[in-house]
Amino acid sequence: MADTELPWASKPIEIHCDMGEAFGNWTMGDDEAIMPHITCCSIACGFHAGDPMVMYKTVIAARRHGIRIGAHPSYLDLQGFGRREIQMDGVECEKMVIYQIGALKAFLDIEGIPLSHISARSTPPPPRLLSLYLATLYGVMCKDKTVCEAVCRAAKHFTSPDGTTPVPMIGAAGTLMETTCAAMGIPFVQEIIADLEYDEHGDCIISRTHDAVDLDDLRMRVRQALQTGRIACKDGGKRRVDLKLGAAPLSLCIHSDTPGAVEVAVEVSRVVGEFNQQRFGVKEEQVYIVHCPRSSHRPQSSFTYMKHLACNSDISPKKNMLKFIPSSALSRLRATQRHYGIGAERPLAREIWLVWTELSMAIAILRYLMEYSVRHLRETLKSQRDSERRGLGIKGGIDMVWGACLNHEARGSKDREIDI
Repeated sequence: MADTELPWASKPIEIHCDMGEAFGNWTMGDDEAIMPHITCCSIACGFHAGDPMVMYKTVIAARRHGIRIGAHPSYLDLQGFGRREIQMDGVECEKMVIYQIGALKAFLDIEGIPLSHISARSTPPPPRLLSLYLATLYGVMCKDKTVCEAVCRAAKHFTSPDGTTPVPMIGAAGTLMETTCAAMGIPFVQEIIADLEYDEHGDCIISRTHDAVDLDDLRMRVRQALQTGRIACKDGGKRRVDLKLGAAPLSLCIHSDTPGAVEVAVEVSRVVGEFNQQRFGVKEEQVYIVHCPRSSHRPQSSFTYMKHLACNSDISPKKNMLKFIPSSALSRLRATQRHYGIGAERPLAREIWLVWTELSMAIAILRYLMEYSVRHLRETLKSQRDSERRGLGIKGGIDMVWGACLNHEARGSKDREIDI
């Protein structure tokens, strides 16, 4: 298939993972180890998994790693892990979803983080086979119009930071979820389940517990799906099935409870990164957002590093954010202003943009500002002036200050040792 015939790849492909599914002292998956390798996460809202402390800790961890945060609502089924259908009318279902998303949204509002998306619990169900997952909220949405419309009505109450459009819904391509979202004006993001295999009908093969994933086979299947929209089915042959991908943005889903989930995340991230680089010239590390929290925070936590794709960041910049963007990404800024919340109503002059060729330089400066008091800074500058008087010159003085940034002390040659 020609490169121009990939309607699902009009924007960089993302990776998302369901997270925050621990409860009390019980742990599910190594969420934080997976976070560096994904674009966004869907946090459980307490009905099938999660609790207030788990939700809060997951939000903080996601912010620390710079990934966007969405809601992962479910039926009220803690014991069944959200896998059992609960009969209810449309109004009751709508309020149940609003309740859960609202709980997560409160934590996000406290931290000044926008809600990125909504992804109902859980994996796409095989419509032709009786499945454990057919009873999840996600599965019922694929087959029950009343439930699907109820969840979509709830989703419409939660809008993007500019308040103009609802947050996107992540779901299965070519299903009732996609058509209902289109009819109700809700942005839709189609997904491929990267760490599950598909049968000859194009349905996910789901078991009560996740099986270990063959990483070589995983790389082949993900690369094939991204390039052709088809994926090899698990029949021992070479048959490929159509995933029915459309023009909606595409996100690959992985699960934190899969055996070797961190290794799976690394491999999927590598394949997706290669695809995005080849098609868009975008690397995952192209954008680093440095967030300065409220002044009441401790100095050592005053800077948080967050990574986003240069073409696909939905975080709305605040006045206390700096962006470190390499020159290779500057050409994309104008074409992606809406992703950064910068437009006619939000002029570029309101933000501070700094271009660095080496991220280490930016990190060193931030470390310097955090670890040195004004007194130390004055002493450093005084030493710089002294060095100029002693013939070191401007370059020698700058080198000395830079050494102080990195090593907590500046040292010249052996016959010229200077302590800061």
